[in-house]
This record gives sequence, C-alpha cells and structure tokens, in this order.
Amino acid sequence: MKKITSLLFFFIGLTNLFAQKNPDTQVLQAILETQLNQDIPGILLDVQSGNNDINWSGAAGVSDKANNVKLLPVQTFRIASVTKTFVASSILRLWEEGKLDLEDPISKYISAGHAEILNQDYELDKISILNVLRHNAGFFDHTHAPVFFEKVLQPGGYEWTRT
Repeated sequence: MKKITSLLFFFIGLTNLFAQKNPDTQVLQAILETQLNQDIPGILLDVQSGNNDINWSGAAGVSDKANNVKLLPVQTFRIASVTKTFVASSILRLWEEGKLDLEDPISKYISAGHAEILNQDYELDKISILNVLRHNAGFFDHTHAPVFFEKVLQPGGYEWTRT
C-alpha cells in the first residue's frame, strides 16, 4: 500500500507541475530523486505534450549499481511487457497515417533473421499485424518453455539478445 500511495503522490505532483506553463525543472528533478530506494536504483522520465508546450527529460539514480554508474536522461532500457503498449500505439499511429495495413502479414515487416527462426514453427505470411495486436497469432509463450527457466536461473546469469 505504501508503494501505491508513493506513486499516487508522485503522479499528483507531476500533474500539478505540468499544469503550469513553464514547470520548474529543478522541482521535477527533485521529485524523481524522492522515488529512489533499494528497489528503484534509477528512474527515467520523459514528458512531452502534443503541442510541444512541454518537452522535458530527467533521470535520477544509477544505471549500474555495482559500478555506481550515473543514469542519464538519454539512456534507454527494456521495459518488458509494458513495451507491448508502446508498440501497439506506434503501430496504430502508422495505420492511422496510412503507412501500413493491419491485415498485412508480419513477414512484410520483420527481419530475415527473425523470420528464419519463426518460420520453423509458424506460417508468417498467414499471421497479420492485427493477429499479433489481438494476441491471437498463436505464438507460444516462451516463459512456459523449460529451457527459459534453465537460462534465467543459471548461475552467473544469461546474456539475452533480441534474437
């Protein structure tokens, strides 16, 4: 409950600041820094309004706890399943702009390397972008594969690649 309350105050504080025409960036930075703790060693925030009245990026904490490497506003990191929301929004924007069709096969848009792997189990020309967005493309959940947990739980970790 404490985390929820903390997040609530965090977002209320940001909302109030961004309601101003020119929010104080030092205050924004201070808000970010109040969120740091043992479980959250670093935080990035990027806020942009549609009309460009607001365009601010900030970072607090470290990107590497072991080496105490400072987190910078221009850094990126993986956000796991939350990525799906951003990808879906981007795809729908491209569809809105007429740059792709939701009925297009995914084979039209993925790299040859990924297609080679996926073609072993799937007919990529029969899977549309819309199938993927609706989560009915038939893709196997990799977290259900025993080899996934063997890799995740092995001593020293496992270096994952996008492929």
